[in-house]
Amino acid sequence: MEGRHHLTRSNLRILLRAIRRESPRQILRNLRRLLRSKVPKPSWAKAPVPTQEELYQLFLERETIQSLDISMWEVEESWIFPHTASYRLAAHARAELAHYLREHPGTEILYCDEDQMDESGRRHSPCFKAGWSPELLLGCNYIRQPLAVRKSAWEALGGVDESKGDDAFWDLLLRAAEAKYVIGHLPKVLMHAVREIPNSPRSRSFAKPQDRTQTPTVSILIPSKNNHRLLKKCLHSLQNTTYPHYEILILDNASDDPATLACLQEIRQNEGIRVLSIPNRGSTFSYAYINNQGAKYAESELLLLLNDDTEVIHPDWLSQMVSYHSREGVGMVGAKLLYPDGSIQHAGVGTDMYMGKFESFPIHLFAGQKPDEQNIPASNVAAVTAACCLISKALFEQLGGFDEKLFPLSFNDIDLCLRVRLAGKRIVLAHEAILIHKESKSRKGMPEFREMIHFKKKYRAIHDPYYNPNFSRIEPFQIRPFGGEWQDFQVEKPISIALAAGQRGESRSWQQLRAALAGKAQWQFVEFSDENAALLLCCGNAAAPLLREAADRQLPVLWYLDEIPDEAAAAVMHLAFGLIVPSHRMRSYVGPLARGVPVEIIKMAIDPQPIADFIQKTDKAKAREKLGIAENQLVILHQTPSHDKGARKWIEAAFNRLNHKFPQKCLLINAMDFQKNEMYAYRAADIFVQTAMHSTDMCQILQAMHFALPILSHADIGVGEYVLEDCNALLVPTGDKLALYQAMKRLLDDELRSNFGELSREIHYLDPFFVQMVMKYEFLMLKSIFSKKYMPT
Repeated sequence: MEGRHHLTRSNLRILLRAIRRESPRQILRNLRRLLRSKVPKPSWAKAPVPTQEELYQLFLERETIQSLDISMWEVEESWIFPHTASYRLAAHARAELAHYLREHPGTEILYCDEDQMDESGRRHSPCFKAGWSPELLLGCNYIRQPLAVRKSAWEALGGVDESKGDDAFWDLLLRAAEAKYVIGHLPKVLMHAVREIPNSPRSRSFAKPQDRTQTPTVSILIPSKNNHRLLKKCLHSLQNTTYPHYEILILDNASDDPATLACLQEIRQNEGIRVLSIPNRGSTFSYAYINNQGAKYAESELLLLLNDDTEVIHPDWLSQMVSYHSREGVGMVGAKLLYPDGSIQHAGVGTDMYMGKFESFPIHLFAGQKPDEQNIPASNVAAVTAACCLISKALFEQLGGFDEKLFPLSFNDIDLCLRVRLAGKRIVLAHEAILIHKESKSRKGMPEFREMIHFKKKYRAIHDPYYNPNFSRIEPFQIRPFGGEWQDFQVEKPISIALAAGQRGESRSWQQLRAALAGKAQWQFVEFSDENAALLLCCGNAAAPLLREAADRQLPVLWYLDEIPDEAAAAVMHLAFGLIVPSHRMRSYVGPLARGVPVEIIKMAIDPQPIADFIQKTDKAKAREKLGIAENQLVILHQTPSHDKGARKWIEAAFNRLNHKFPQKCLLINAMDFQKNEMYAYRAADIFVQTAMHSTDMCQILQAMHFALPILSHADIGVGEYVLEDCNALLVPTGDKLALYQAMKRLLDDELRSNFGELSREIHYLDPFFVQMVMKYEFLMLKSIFSKKYMPT
């Protein structure tokens, strides 16, 4: 076995150091457990591993256990596990450390996630930590105890300072951060607290010093149009700001309301406030353009972007933001924004979430919650909103300001934040800087869909380093059903997988997945009856009878459901190790029946390369000639299996009505009638229609989108999470023949159909890569096979 769990080539040596006055027996027990961990033994140096009696004697020889070195392995690169009796290391901690260091060789201090363990060995209360966050560490010791420290770094830092008491590790980490040591986070539970570990108390000695000697000037940019009531309240609240050196620039976007014009004339009389007229460039409003133009007139070192629907609560808000911005390595600072009812509107943006149909979508993580009571001074975040954020003018200009071309209305602030991070700077959320944000009073609606597409294309490989991957990407800060993320795993010989599809045969999704897995050396497919099968991977309601037999054989089951569970499926659902569904809507059907079995959403994807190759060599005219279809006919393609008679009748009834009104204009074809020529059918088509009673093959929808076809489908079973309604798709209620006919009629419009088709080709970028989908399946398959939790009942 090679890869993550194979250490025979590893040169990892461990120098274990016990610190503080803990029970020798407890430390000894944990130490022996670490040395005997069930992983292949590393290449130790010549000195032998001490016996339990020898180790215990070493402990007894010292009245206080502060820095006992078990240094049998004198090697160049040793690692210290700062270990106390409060924690027990996981048996596979060494293996995970070795794997991480191969991937991140520059790491000098490493911390991990943890949980608690009671006297019976039951683990509970996991603590999933943020990625390395220097500003968060200033306010609290969220790391608690590091997993491992490189010996050279430990010695250079002088180890822990016992005089700090319970804050000894916090002090060590703060000194390491100040000295710019590379601190990494391994988001796996490798430490178990065997007794309750209280949070480290706040300490003034560790708090961020307020540097009042540096007071750079700040230009506050406030875009506004015909909004004099909110603007006046915003300016009135700014009068309480205690920070001494700031100017205000009102960026008037061609206001024409008489009351607003009178208000602006009155504002011009105030010293320290300038009103700039910045009309739209052309006829289109662009938030990015207005702010970029306003920044050119700013005369200060720092730019504070502020919405006109905000009100300051704390007078020192700007002082706090400037102070954090003065820290080395900080590029942008955001504020905590509250709704008028006191709940949180913004306390940092997460960029790795699911939002409806979108994956890796930026959202406000704490929106609607009550403000935290911990009063953490600051934390690092992936992004902040431009409703209130601080950035230096020099950096703003260096990065080219907001991207006016790709993000004129939406995502411009998130795009700027991500470019700040790519430039090597950190984003800070200053929790003490609190303002009211009346978000609903400003521009309304969802972001522009074209900007969504641009954002996905540009940043789909960028991940949020502060949002722990063990948390759900659907429900913020809820534990993921299976937890963790995929990492490479290689085996000495293939693992045998039994596959079982429904009686109707394999769906397109299933075919794609099976083909991808068959091409990998880790897996081989066997019959369900094969005794060597390590997992049953099944699909559809018809696979339900196999689950009882799998349970009798202690064979874990992963069950993919792309159709509403029937009575037989619901009765055996609790026997599966895990359930996989392709959409949130399908999870709403499956979840209540799962009886505690985790349900994971894995959005379907298809390999686009074969389609791209086919499109390049086959145009529409050639495809129609191949199938014997006239060039002047409008082709409506549907792909409905013969057994789904209800769906076929709906489509045929709607088409017959359309054909009656527009004789000979349209042609209805079923892709399944063409079998080997299916790709030609998609290439020849103008409209794709799919509607079903209980299930939908999402890969058919995605394939039609790759062929730049407008989509006509129903909203059930999650289709709406793969398309954008009224952008590239029309969605109708299931079984509504009249609505289906009216939608077909709408798509006879050449311009609408062309626009929908163009966007279909673009929107497929909103879906996960095919390779990523396969990797997620592989992760859950390995989890099912190797998990000790599988206990079918």
